[in-house]
Amino acid sequence: MKPLRSIAWLAFLAVLSVPYASSAPVPASVYFVYFGTYTGFTYMKEGLPAGGSHSKGIYVSRFQPATGGLSKPELAAEVVNPAFLAVHPNQRFLYVATEDPLSLGPAFDHASYVSAFAIDPKTGKLHLLNTLPTGGTSTCYLSIDKTGHYVLMANFGSSSVTVLRIKDDGSLGEQTAFMKHIGKGKDPSFQSQPHPHSIDVSPDNRYAIVSDLGVDKLFIYRFDAATGALSPDDPPFIAAESGGGPRHFVFDAAGKFGFHRRK
Repeated sequence: MKPLRSIAWLAFLAVLSVPYASSAPVPASVYFVYFGTYTGFTYMKEGLPAGGSHSKGIYVSRFQPATGGLSKPELAAEVVNPAFLAVHPNQRFLYVATEDPLSLGPAFDHASYVSAFAIDPKTGKLHLLNTLPTGGTSTCYLSIDKTGHYVLMANFGSSSVTVLRIKDDGSLGEQTAFMKHIGKGKDPSFQSQPHPHSIDVSPDNRYAIVSDLGVDKLFIYRFDAATGALSPDDPPFIAAESGGGPRHFVFDAAGKFGFHRRK
């Protein structure tokens, strides 16, 4: 199997230093690793501000699988609060959900955004293509369908999931799907409303599974790869453990079994 040239990781609540910048081509045996970092949060200790993040956005390192070596990260793109990253199947583009720290509720005066970047194959640096609203608030997760034509997003704050089209040049296009969740869960401390926490397509690209932390359900949507539309399956969800707060769902490589991570 040909190795991927880019790997996207979850956002880290950490401050990363900016080391040297290199313009040398990346050897075939070296991978790019991307780190999203929150840039606008103030850390708290014993209820008092204890310092803010000095991070500037998305960082990139070079990973050598033969040795396990990872270079010091350097700034790939200056972005406010890149909360989640996903690399396109063709390895040429990267997509990032940016999160307003005040967007935890349903109010759209603090909407989240999604940005498309082109990856420089020599340096790993990112070049902005365009930015659009995600269609929700506190967007905490995004993924790309198997065809590379759509980006799917879980909007934690506004209890919704949305889908945007990806154009041939890698930039983002129009919204193709919007689904709103309703209800509440057992624990009022974090389940007073639905909180979609992840959305991923099945290996055959026919279904999208949404883990909703707020209502303890795994929602099952039929995914139309020709139009980017979502429609509830029958049954429309599977109930998870009450109060468990499902966060992520993954299929095995064969697509026969699924596993979910709870709170």
